[in-house]
Formats: sequence, C-alpha cells, structure tokens
Amino acid sequence: MYKLPNSPRAQEALDYASEEVKRLKRTFVGSEHLLLGILKLRQGFAPIVLEMMSVDPDALIAKIESRLQTSDLMSDPGEARYSLELYEVLNLAERDALELESKHIGTEHMLLGMLKDPTCGAAKTLASFGISLAKAREVIIRIHSMPEYLTR
Repeated sequence: MYKLPNSPRAQEALDYASEEVKRLKRTFVGSEHLLLGILKLRQGFAPIVLEMMSVDPDALIAKIESRLQTSDLMSDPGEARYSLELYEVLNLAERDALELESKHIGTEHMLLGMLKDPTCGAAKTLASFGISLAKAREVIIRIHSMPEYLTR
C-alpha cells in the first residue's frame, strides 16, 4: 500500500490523532484529528507552513475542536480506526512526497493530502482560514529548497 515510511513527526501526529479520538470519544480517526495532532505537536514542517501563511495555530485548534464536538460518540473507546477519508488523505500525502522526491511522508505532505481532498473535514477547516492547496504547495516548495531543510 505505502511505499514510503512516515517521518518520525508524521508518525507522532498519527499517534496523537488516535489519542485525540479516544479523548473526544469518537468512532473514527479522520482528517481533522490528524490536523489536530499535527497542530498540537507544534513540530514538523506543516506547522511551519501554516505559520508562514500567518495562521494562528490556537485559533485553528479551537475551530477543529468545535467542529469535532458535533461528531458521533463512540460506544467503545477501543474501537477507533482510520476513516476512509483519512486513508485517502494519506494516499494523497504519499503521492505528494513522491512528486517532491522526499524519502518519507512528512507532516507537510499530510497537509497537502488534506488540501487535495476538498471534501474532507480538514480541508474545509483549512479553507475557512484562507489556506489553499496552491498557496500551501508554494510555501512547501520554498521550505524544501532552504539549506536548513536539505541538511535534515
């Protein structure tokens, strides 16, 4: 299924997304849970991209948590699993990582994967903050060309 491994930060974001699902007593790990995980870690390239786009991470977290309050409650906290939406986002993230010739799937690729699926919850939330796929991709390409990035 996936050819590239997740970066340590991307894996931490996925793990954190699963923890958020349990904390919020939800059924599925969706794209908004992943975005929440990325934002709450405050590490990796996706938060840098959002910062460069003048996004207030705390305001974005508050918006996501507000949207998630309307989700279906889980009957058994041990049952949480990835939603089909999240699998699609992760597949799109891998494609972006391959296109950008990365050795792993990073949080920045996950951000692009979210934005490439305009029907997913994370994309809708990001759009409400004025974040578009084109703008995010431009910032990511700029970051990838920085010498500091190349040494990581």
